[in-house]
Amino acid sequence: MPEAWLAQASFQPEAWPAEA
Repeated sequence: MPEAWLAQASFQPEAWPAEA
């Protein structure tokens, strides 16, 4: 996975599924 994608995803935790 591109680090840029992971970096942006880490800034949008609200967009993640509620699995954490």
